[in-house]
Amino acid sequence: MEHLQTVVQDLYTNFVLRDLAGKIVPGALLAFSLSLLISKPLETLKLLNGKISTVATVVGAGILWVTVLGLQSIAESMGLLAYFPAVGDKSGEAAFAEATQLMQQFLANATPADKLQYERFVVIKEATGNLKFALLLSAPFWIYYIVHSWPKGKRKASVVALLKAGSTYLCIGFYTLVLVGVHRMNNQHIMRQYCLAALTLERTKAEAVSYQQLVPCKPHPENDQPTR
Repeated sequence: MEHLQTVVQDLYTNFVLRDLAGKIVPGALLAFSLSLLISKPLETLKLLNGKISTVATVVGAGILWVTVLGLQSIAESMGLLAYFPAVGDKSGEAAFAEATQLMQQFLANATPADKLQYERFVVIKEATGNLKFALLLSAPFWIYYIVHSWPKGKRKASVVALLKAGSTYLCIGFYTLVLVGVHRMNNQHIMRQYCLAALTLERTKAEAVSYQQLVPCKPHPENDQPTR
């Protein structure tokens, strides 16, 4: 059990989980959705289930990582993603610099347990943020695939029938529920990451400035317990 805990801790501290869950998984979802333009889902899955070399896997993972990193930057510039909560009356790069300074002070004074908890929050924040953007970008490709999977002369009638089917709205409702849930989880962990750093610094008296004056944080058990 101790060995397993050490492995899990190493995955967090070496940023493996952050890259896997926060970049490669959302990228894989987006790439799979993009493949609908040229291939059926089952055909793509059969191809992925075949013999793929280790080199191809590593190169593919690298491409997904870089792609999602670029999309993350675009999403941040559009206001769809945030790395830190709004800090006081500052915005943009000034707010980012203020929050980054807080995180640097926290990491310089935090205990290993606090750093591990911080990394858990960051992993969930990045995973949910990029997954939210990937879900939004994937939707048009699935709509395209569904519409173009019908015979060309029957597409209009098929769309009308689909709009009348109760299962269609059930799927839309489920998609919306997942999207809203991921969005809420992302916002929660943006705040939890910040508040963990702010409350820890105030507890250790490492910083005279009260960061809670900028972003109100209340002590919460979830800041001291592993997130589920």
